[in-house]
Order: sequence, then C-alpha cells, then structure tokens
Amino acid sequence: SQLEQERDRLAALIDYVRERAALQTIEYGLRCEQGGFRFVMYDSRKTRWLEDPLDDSLRRRSLPAGLELALAIEDHPIVLPLAAAPTQRAVTPDLTPQVMLYSSGELTSFSLTLSRAGTGRRAVLTGSSAGKFTVGPIVEKPT
Repeated sequence: SQLEQERDRLAALIDYVRERAALQTIEYGLRCEQGGFRFVMYDSRKTRWLEDPLDDSLRRRSLPAGLELALAIEDHPIVLPLAAAPTQRAVTPDLTPQVMLYSSGELTSFSLTLSRAGTGRRAVLTGSSAGKFTVGPIVEKPT
C-alpha cells in the first residue's frame, strides 16, 4: 500500500542519513512539515541548517494525498510548521530540524506517525536517544 511505501521510504532515508552523518562527521536533522519532510545538515561555517546541496535524495518530499504525518518529541506532540516556501533571496527559510540525527549515532527521542486520513491505518517510526531506530508495522485502529 501507499502507506507501506512511504513508511519504508522514510525509514530507508533515515538509515541512509544516519550512515552519511557518521561517515562525514556532519550533523543532520529531519525537519517534518505539514504534508512532507526534508533532511537538513548543519553548516558550521554559516552556523545554520541547510539542505544538502550535494545529495538530491535528501530533498524535500511531499506525502501523497491522503497521508498525514504526526510527530512527538520525547512524548510531546509537535505542531508541524508549514513547508518553508522559496521566498525572496534576502529571506532564509528556517530549516531547523525537530529530530537530530547526530554523527555519533545518537538521535532525538521521537515518534513519527504516518497515517491514512479518515482511516485507522497507521505506522509508527520511533527513535531513542541511545540511537535505537524502530520501524513499526502497519496497524489498523478503529476510527
């Protein structure tokens, strides 16, 4: 199903970014937004979060219509911001991530729920501060 595909794609990207962070000793993060997500890297020279200019696989991704994303950090629900739109060049969009993917292998403690709107179908991806990342099964919950 589309939900399984998105869950698996997001899980594979998180694994890929964690490996990339460790190999390059660069801090990465996952920024969840309404309707999508993106991976960002910390540029210590510019002291801000940027999209990785060298890796298109980490670009912003929109969820297919009907799928929703919900994020909790350390068991606290997070209100997802609107996607940062390309604006005038003078304005740099805030790309600060909610989930840190440290080069040390540690993570922000998080729970990311992908769900099909209007149904009870959902999948939860979780990360612990100790670095354990878990991909949950698709579950059906009564609405």
